[in-house]
Amino acid sequence: MLLKQIHPGPLIAANPRLAAVATALVLYLGLALASARAESFVDLAVVILPGIEAAMFAAFAALYRDHVAPQAGRRHVAIALFVWFAASLATLWLYAAFTRAGIEAYARFGAPPAFGPIN
Repeated sequence: MLLKQIHPGPLIAANPRLAAVATALVLYLGLALASARAESFVDLAVVILPGIEAAMFAAFAALYRDHVAPQAGRRHVAIALFVWFAASLATLWLYAAFTRAGIEAYARFGAPPAFGPIN
């Protein structure tokens, strides 16, 4: 009886785009953390924080889209899951890459450190 109450099927069918964004975030964090060479907390934050930030905005857009114009039918749910998953995962990777490139350019051009003592 308890398993019927917490079954995720109806929740995913009601919010397919939000479920796709959440799945993309989990996959991104798992792959990014497995391949990251984190020597310090800042290196780890450069991987995690852009992904969470981009996923937050995508989740708000997905939640809005799920409840403003819901589409009936299993075919629409499957298409919404696939499209939002692929777009969210690509956006997470690109946003993290742009963030890393910006930080590397900042350091390469000799800008002062953003944290710590400045002498």
